Amino acid sequence: MPAEAYSDVLSGLASHGFVIIGVDVIQLPKRLHHIDQDVDAEPATCFEELDWMRNNLNAKYLSQWNVTVNWNHLGFSCHSAGCDFGIEMLRTNNTRVAFKGSVWYEPFSFHIPLIVNGTKWPSLVYGTQLSEEFPPCCIPGLDFHALYKRLTCPRILTNATGFGHCDMLDDSFWTACHEVHICKTDVNNDRLTYKQYAQGIASSFLVAMLQGNHQTLQYATNRSLIPIQLGDLDYDIDCM
Repeated sequence: MPAEAYSDVLSGLASHGFVIIGVDVIQLPKRLHHIDQDVDAEPATCFEELDWMRNNLNAKYLSQWNVTVNWNHLGFSCHSAGCDFGIEMLRTNNTRVAFKGSVWYEPFSFHIPLIVNGTKWPSLVYGTQLSEEFPPCCIPGLDFHALYKRLTCPRILTNATGFGHCDMLDDSFWTACHEVHICKTDVNNDRLTYKQYAQGIASSFLVAMLQGNHQTLQYATNRSLIPIQLGDLDYDIDCM
């Protein structure tokens, strides 16, 4: 999906003081089915793009709005199979750039089993009930549950009951997903509240990780403060 398919959720994230940069991975289908190919090539391209942004974004583009990116507080987020690229980027080059926090929206990747158990990426790992139901867009063993198991503190796992893989998309993209039956959808759920939750829980995690306000983690770990029903809610944040 192109980055503009997530404008509702990303706009909510930006309102918490983050500069959001959307990156479209155009060669993703090739990567998904070639687990043995050169895993450094495309992550290297991503790091080159990041280097360019560090050198140019503030002075050439954001200064006109009096906005400045603090590159010492860098986070990462992805959705679905787009996380395949992110997993390889962090797995093979995690010393080149320090992501202080990562939000994995319903990740799916054949490379998840290659992650070393006990890997430390401060992560919110986010799933939905319908994403694993037919037609599945997340395959057990290659999705959010498997990723969470391989990580260590700090980490949080949530799994939204009654919602699916396409529910965080903007309306036009959700409609396309629903009509083509790409992933399982439910026309009766409250997608507006869900998208508020999707950006809210990510914001609470990233505010804690990137801005140092750990009090916001309660909005990702306390069921009574979460506006939708969750199946899984697990977390390991005692190291903070």
